Amino acid sequence: MPFFPHQVEDLTICLEYIQRLQRGTPETSPSRLWSIHYVLLLWLWLICRIPFDLSNFDSDPTRPGQTASAIEAVGRNMMDKSGIERDGAALLLARLYARYVTDYLSDLSLILLRQDSCSLFPAFLSWSSEYIKGSPSIFSVSDLGGPS
Repeated sequence: MPFFPHQVEDLTICLEYIQRLQRGTPETSPSRLWSIHYVLLLWLWLICRIPFDLSNFDSDPTRPGQTASAIEAVGRNMMDKSGIERDGAALLLARLYARYVTDYLSDLSLILLRQDSCSLFPAFLSWSSEYIKGSPSIFSVSDLGGPS
């Protein structure tokens, strides 16, 4: 993806813009909004691949995890879409929860999950489970009509 700028500094721009779009103040026609959401989700996904501490962007240092929670909220809000936005949200959330840092000790290379984002994963699993149980969707396990 050579045309996506993906510097750490781009996180604020991308996150604020997609949050503004989700609040319902789009600057473009609604018929093209899905494509803008998708591109912004891919942009956030690409930025999240960079190994940096998300807490550096938290506005209140006494409450760590604000930025990671904001990115998670953006992804969750797009998971109920029926179009390609859901695919972009799934990519973003997968990258967010699987962020890692490589630590080199002597001859060993350790891959450690980043605490700024992986700590959100258990709550996401609970939310997903409750969402699926309460959903009247045809894709829900309880709606398949198979043996229980």
